[in-house]
Amino acid sequence: MGEPEWDATRTCNGTNEEEVFRTECKATVVQLDTELRQRHGQRALVIEYAGKSQWGFGHTLSTVYLLHNLCHNLQRFCYMRLYDSDLEKMFCYANGMTWEFTEQEKSYYPNETVNVTFNTGVKEMEILLQAYDAIPVVHVKQLQHIPFDSRSWIPYLPHDGAHYRTDPRLVNVKTHGLDRCHCRFVTQPRFRQPHRAHNKLTYQFRTGFADVRDGDLKNVSHDYNKTALWFDSACPNRELFPQRFKMLTDSPGWSDYVTSLFSATLGQPHRALRALKGSTRSWGVSYRTKVAVARDVYEASQSHILYVDKHSSFVRPIVARSLCIQRVLPLADPTSPCPVFHQILRRNLYLDITSLRYIGNETTRANVTMTEVQHRNLHPCQYLDAAQCAQHFVQAFA
Repeated sequence: MGEPEWDATRTCNGTNEEEVFRTECKATVVQLDTELRQRHGQRALVIEYAGKSQWGFGHTLSTVYLLHNLCHNLQRFCYMRLYDSDLEKMFCYANGMTWEFTEQEKSYYPNETVNVTFNTGVKEMEILLQAYDAIPVVHVKQLQHIPFDSRSWIPYLPHDGAHYRTDPRLVNVKTHGLDRCHCRFVTQPRFRQPHRAHNKLTYQFRTGFADVRDGDLKNVSHDYNKTALWFDSACPNRELFPQRFKMLTDSPGWSDYVTSLFSATLGQPHRALRALKGSTRSWGVSYRTKVAVARDVYEASQSHILYVDKHSSFVRPIVARSLCIQRVLPLADPTSPCPVFHQILRRNLYLDITSLRYIGNETTRANVTMTEVQHRNLHPCQYLDAAQCAQHFVQAFA
């Protein structure tokens, strides 16, 4: 099968996504710009989830949309800080105003401020904050974890509905006031935007390497031949890869291998992966690495078609802010070059097969996982035990 068709009349590309946004979302841009300028210096809500983040970019960026909507409902200018994610330093409002509560921003408001601490969900927080409506500035310290069910406030993916197997087109359901224009407005990039050629297709390869514990990576060297085994098993239809595409992956080894197969230009966005020490997580890493992930979000938002891990939280906020993406397909789709990717690299594979070493009561899970793996033809771990499979995995994807 060939590549799926996209709408050739769509104008999104690497240089004019901004123009598409300003044109298609003109009414929203004007409305939100007007409201923000009226509230700035008058009524503010500062929301802080304190501490270090243990959550990936997908969860935190999705929460950004939800919290901005909360501020909109309360008719307040929104500032926020989600742990040490630094999202407030990487994104701003589309009118150039910041949602980082700096000392300069603080100086624009009256001194009358109330500091409150909540240990509630977002819906409950919105109700409680109504009691402080007369206070110019409300500063919330939130003890509760950020919410994770982002499907409930940005339900835009085709597989959110029963029709997705026959219709992979996106729906732009407006829920709680959130649509793509709103989500895009509050995630204007503050970082320098790359000028690489636009790719119409993006593939998300979530290998699970980000789950590897840092201690397991000591003295580990990448084995190119082992990466080849995993790739050949997961992507038997490599002829379906287009000449140009964008790749999202958590694995430096996978990135290097795919780049070597197809195009040297693919390697440019992934240099940050190789420079990392330890796993390629988007939390607990350097600011430079966080910006690299943010650029991935920005570039993937400009694609027309995404092939994705249906269960990944990373895809949802990308789609929610995109004016370009028209179709989202699972990697298992017949048009995918990697239709058995999630059978070979099943979710939480590494965590499951190494649980025996860390949590004694999880022996059964490790054994069940290895039994499934050993019964799958052409799996790189088909004839290995759990310890050997874990070592093979790390050497392939490091």
